[in-house]
Amino acid sequence: MSTSVEPPRDGLLIPGFALPRVGGGEVRARAYRNRRSLAVIFVHGAHCRPCRDYLAGALESYADLAEQDAEVIAVVPAPASEAASLRRSLALPFPVAVDESGAAFRRFGLEPARDAAVMVTDRYGEPRLWTVARDDHALPTHEEITAELRYLVMTCSAGCAVPLWQDR
Repeated sequence: MSTSVEPPRDGLLIPGFALPRVGGGEVRARAYRNRRSLAVIFVHGAHCRPCRDYLAGALESYADLAEQDAEVIAVVPAPASEAASLRRSLALPFPVAVDESGAAFRRFGLEPARDAAVMVTDRYGEPRLWTVARDDHALPTHEEITAELRYLVMTCSAGCAVPLWQDR
């Protein structure tokens, strides 16, 4: 059964997070602000079969997401070695963030062992789609995520303006 965890309110930005990235470096949500929309996927763990299947689906739609100027970030509540094995076995091209302590999960009101979630943000960091699932894994389809990102591009959310006609 899906449950609703309240995301940040409209007009407010998502909580920032900085997590170790599989392969080195850090994944920082703020690094994408004003540049790219995000699809952040919180999974139950590196060995959760439905979560692995969901990430494999994200891999299949990754080119479509990239066309919408979006990045996928997978957040895995597991040791770095398990997250690295997950990324390697699925050949994921997008960042896989290690949240071994579950701190990033909790910043979003999630419990690592209990919740899986998907959050789509516009390029300014405002949440636009937020779904939390428990063991039913009832997350939005990848087509729904792509459609939301396409909508964000078309509407140019939160701050784009139509240029004024200039008479010469």
